[in-house]
Amino acid sequence: MSAVRVDTELSEWFFTVIGVMQECVLSPVLVNILLEEVIALALDGNEIGATISGNLISNLRFADDICLVATSNDDPQQLIDAIHTVSSRLGLTVSSS
Repeated sequence: MSAVRVDTELSEWFFTVIGVMQECVLSPVLVNILLEEVIALALDGNEIGATISGNLISNLRFADDICLVATSNDDPQQLIDAIHTVSSRLGLTVSSS
């Protein structure tokens, strides 16, 4: 059960069916696990990206930010579409900004 406090007022109690408690130490770990799965599913077998020292780099990540990497020969929209499709399937929203 949860309630919301605004200043000194407390809302009615309601059932919480998804999510973690605010400031829970598991929150960042769970986000990282979920984003690892998004990247793994979306970019599996994908050959788009920059090759650096023989390694294909298709994305850079920090916290909940993902930067997709493509060369001038690639179609970056493929990466964007793949991330969007998998994210949507897992209940995430990709911010267009």
